[in-house]
Amino acid sequence: MSRYIGSIGMPRKKREVIMPADAMRGKFRLLLLYLLKDSPKHGYLLMKKLSEFIGHTPSPGTVYPALRDLLMEGLIEVRVRASGGRVVKEYTITEDGLKYLEEHSDEVRKLARMLAAVEILKKADLDTMKKAFRELLEVLPDLDEEGQARVLNVLKECGEKLIKTLEEVRKHD
Repeated sequence: MSRYIGSIGMPRKKREVIMPADAMRGKFRLLLLYLLKDSPKHGYLLMKKLSEFIGHTPSPGTVYPALRDLLMEGLIEVRVRASGGRVVKEYTITEDGLKYLEEHSDEVRKLARMLAAVEILKKADLDTMKKAFRELLEVLPDLDEEGQARVLNVLKECGEKLIKTLEEVRKHD
């Protein structure tokens, strides 16, 4: 078994959250295992894949300790290989890791659905929504009570309309 040595910090990009943190809470380990189930991956590739799902690149200080824990639990293993004069650690899921995914199959199915939803949302042009929420956060505290009430009402109506639309399209499927 290989030993965890550490990691070098990476520059952080502007954080653009696609999947809220509370949706990911408790699922990070499962997500790492899920990403490893089909093929081995090195740490940088795992971070890149994670960023595709959660909207920002998690720090090495988050990913590598989680990988170390999975390694210590025997759910993954690490293979060290040379690549272009560099040492690369590839993480692979073990039989125990596959069993863990199977034992948590309901959570895995929910996670897979959540990731599929994120992929679909990426196709939407969310720039207007992002701009509106940035402006909302900047302006809302400065509005008088009437202005705040109007904005909050628009948000409520938007949520209600979205729920109604989802109910309607579900009936058609």
